[in-house]
Amino acid sequence: MMLAVDIGNTNVTCGVHNGKKWVHTLRLPSTLNSLNQFSTLKKFEITKSAISSVVPNLTQVYIESIQSLFQIDAYIISYQNSGVEL
Repeated sequence: MMLAVDIGNTNVTCGVHNGKKWVHTLRLPSTLNSLNQFSTLKKFEITKSAISSVVPNLTQVYIESIQSLFQIDAYIISYQNSGVEL
């Protein structure tokens, strides 16, 4: 399953996709205190992950959490690799 993480200034929105449809979503406040709720995603067999973020201080925290929970590296989506011309 694929885990998509969108880190915004107010919320972190997570979605789990099984290849056909979104099977779970989770919305957390963009604070370090809400990270324990992120671990509830451990019940899914996540094999891929991607992160988009406008909060650099939280990006590394989520990268490390994904590595710890699922033993995978997250793909970081940026303006440089998104294919969108600015």
